[in-house]
Amino acid sequence: MRTIVVGYDGSDVARRALGRAAEVADEGASVVVVHATPSVYGDAAVGPADPDEEARAEPLLHEARELLGRRGLEAEVRRPVGPAAAALVSAADELQADLIVVGRRRNPAAHLLGSVSSRVVREAGCDVLVVR
Repeated sequence: MRTIVVGYDGSDVARRALGRAAEVADEGASVVVVHATPSVYGDAAVGPADPDEEARAEPLLHEARELLGRRGLEAEVRRPVGPAAAALVSAADELQADLIVVGRRRNPAAHLLGSVSSRVVREAGCDVLVVR
């Protein structure tokens, strides 16, 4: 593996996904942590970042860097604005990633609206590891 993209929002399942990304990273692999910030227009829209969410992003990305640093890995971090699934797929495409690692939450409405992990699996051009 040369490049692994992992979604991170600070949740327990995101921490597990980050840990799994660290486990599968080969020596010399690049780990890119993506935290998508919703726009002021909501999760499904692209536009200016929601200032409250933008302020929350930096401590989360710092936490992700620290967690990976404890495992001897340095991470690039990205804070795109817009829907999480689109941000992960876009980052993976741009970086020609070998793998996307994403956590899966148990959301009762996911079957109606589609979950982030489901959308990533459908839309990604590379392998996807879904962590529970």
